[in-house]
Amino acid sequence: MRLERVGGNQINIFLTFEELAERGFTKEDVEYNTTKWHQLFFEMIDEASEEFEKFFDATIVIDVYALQTQGMVVSFTLDDEDVFDYDPYSFYSIEWWNIPERHFQLFYRFPDIENVIQFAHRMQSILDGGSLYHYKNNYYLHLTIEDENQLKMTNTIISDYGERSSETIYYIKEYGNCILNMEAIEKIIEYFKI
Repeated sequence: MRLERVGGNQINIFLTFEELAERGFTKEDVEYNTTKWHQLFFEMIDEASEEFEKFFDATIVIDVYALQTQGMVVSFTLDDEDVFDYDPYSFYSIEWWNIPERHFQLFYRFPDIENVIQFAHRMQSILDGGSLYHYKNNYYLHLTIEDENQLKMTNTIISDYGERSSETIYYIKEYGNCILNMEAIEKIIEYFKI
């Protein structure tokens, strides 16, 4: 479990699939709101509150993201206006699995812009959207994919041009430069003809 402070009002906790497996977690534990999931969730809150004591003095917005190839991120965002009331039992009635649509996040690093251009043109009939960043002589492409077949095709092709980023999207957003905030694939195809 790795904690990262993003700006002044957000903490991210990263768990790899290996870490979840070591703790005996299955996909069903998270999807079906098991007691084991609740225990892990509150362990994360306890660890974050020890590390960043004063952070939990206000209301926290919590987002959970499953990263298809890397694991999961639990993001705590501070809302300065209210007081955070830490009552673990108040969370038990929440239906975590009842999410209207599922999507997969891919975050890849490319050694140069030419690789990004080639990838975008190859994927133009399969994929759209995305955002593009630059950080320390590398380009980073963040994609949100809703269809599992589309995900499989993208995973197969993208590794010809780049590699999974060891940095997170949150880190690159904080320290890198955003080149294209949305519709990156379409705009790259439009701006760079091959």
